[in-house]
Amino acid sequence: MQAHLQSRLSSMVLLRQHRAARQEPLMTDSLTSLSDLLEISRDGVDFFEQASQCVDDKRLRALFSQLAKTKASLAENLSEEVTAKPGRKGKASGPVAEFQKTYASLSTSLRKADVTQIDQLEQTEDRLHSRFQELVMDRDQTFVVRVLAKQYLARVDPLHREIRARKRSLS
Repeated sequence: MQAHLQSRLSSMVLLRQHRAARQEPLMTDSLTSLSDLLEISRDGVDFFEQASQCVDDKRLRALFSQLAKTKASLAENLSEEVTAKPGRKGKASGPVAEFQKTYASLSTSLRKADVTQIDQLEQTEDRLHSRFQELVMDRDQTFVVRVLAKQYLARVDPLHREIRARKRSLS
């Protein structure tokens, strides 16, 4: 048992050294901080609530409504774990700004959702999904945060599959 733990610890140290050598950011870096993920999730709630009201496709409307609820639940739970400044930041930067820009560009023309828009939405959500997968594996985060991320992924995976299915059906 002790040999197994030492082996695991050694591999974690090697992984960190490998990441550092490649300058690959960890979840705790500012690039993908927990506060950023919280803010992106809140922006996602706003986007999907608006999208569920304006899109013509009934299946997409239901899907967007469910995504808004899932992201709202995540944002509520994560906000209890984040010790950053309350509320939203004035001007977003980095990944938060990228997501805000994507959501804004999609929201202006989503009523008649086409394959290109659904593809862009899928790619955006896949990037966020990857961030949460990293969060689940980030041992620098608290157990609670990692469990919340894992629960979110379990709830959002079927919704991601539905986005892909809608994209295929539109093409």
